[in-house]
Amino acid sequence: MTLTTLGLRAESVHSRLATADRREVLRRFAEGDLQVISAPRVLDEGVDVPEADLAVIIGASRSRRQMIQRMGRVLRRKADHRRARFAVLYVESTIEDPAQGAQETFLEEITEVADEVRSFGSASGTFDTAVEFLRRLGG
Repeated sequence: MTLTTLGLRAESVHSRLATADRREVLRRFAEGDLQVISAPRVLDEGVDVPEADLAVIIGASRSRRQMIQRMGRVLRRKADHRRARFAVLYVESTIEDPAQGAQETFLEEITEVADEVRSFGSASGTFDTAVEFLRRLGG
């Protein structure tokens, strides 16, 4: 299932996309024409996306610097005072799992300043619970 089949206005930004096309996607997002941008690694550094208030990080990095760069795309002051929300997805019991030492304790540092932190396991029904949690945080 894709984001567009869920009724979301979404585009992808990736390294094979021409620079002008990337700028156009980011402009459309900034103006509210798009609700979602999917960006595999392209937004890790050097791109400002202050309009974003939710980042879903899939395939979390083991590198502290890379995680800071990824989260920094969303950690910008919003004109309307919205707060940033993050979802870090990982496969349990793999090298991406914080319980296995992933993220070099980075998640511990950001959760210390978070308003609320929840973990959702792989049990049936947790996806809907996680989505509701993120919606509630979004106001």
